[in-house]
Amino acid sequence: MFSASPQDFTPNRYGNPNHSLHCRSRADPTFTQPTNMKNQTNPTRTENQPVHKIRYGALSASIWRQEGEKGPLFNVSFQRSYKEGDAWKTSTSFGRHDLLPLSLMATRAFEWIATQAQAPEV
Repeated sequence: MFSASPQDFTPNRYGNPNHSLHCRSRADPTFTQPTNMKNQTNPTRTENQPVHKIRYGALSASIWRQEGEKGPLFNVSFQRSYKEGDAWKTSTSFGRHDLLPLSLMATRAFEWIATQAQAPEV
């Protein structure tokens, strides 16, 4: 499993060189929630909610599940949040400094989806 450490990151426009990406199951007794990144699983989701979210600073990856004829299908969407005046907005456009964290989030999303294919249905 790929693991990112604080040394993998240089200071970015968010000013924090210590961002790291972790995505472990909350069922894991050693799971600790990093303070600067949030992983969210929504077991009681509605139709328009992602089944899992991965966050890194202003970036987020949302994992969506659809039921197909041969089983579940997963799609991932990426967003960047920014503040314009007093209002928060989102964009699907990313700058050069977003690309490395975005690629690591894509890896985490890939790993999470792979574990769903192996997990028994509840």
